[in-house]
Amino acid sequence: MNQAEGREALPLVSAPVPRRDPTRQPPDAERRARILGKLGQVWDRVPDWSLAWLIVNLVPPDPRASDAEVELELDRLLNLDLG
Repeated sequence: MNQAEGREALPLVSAPVPRRDPTRQPPDAERRARILGKLGQVWDRVPDWSLAWLIVNLVPPDPRASDAEVELELDRLLNLDLG
């Protein structure tokens, strides 16, 4: 297969469009800092994972998950005994 044939075989996919937080929460710098701090703590527990792998495994299966749902999942992971 030459390069042109390879391009033709690839499906066309549009880029995902970010959605607003379904809870309609306004931007909150403290919430962001809190969530990023927890994300860092979880990543420290699994340093071999890439950030993308961590996020894929962290986010609930629904792409419309709210910041609150993501934070609850971070809390759950931080309370697990991984040792």
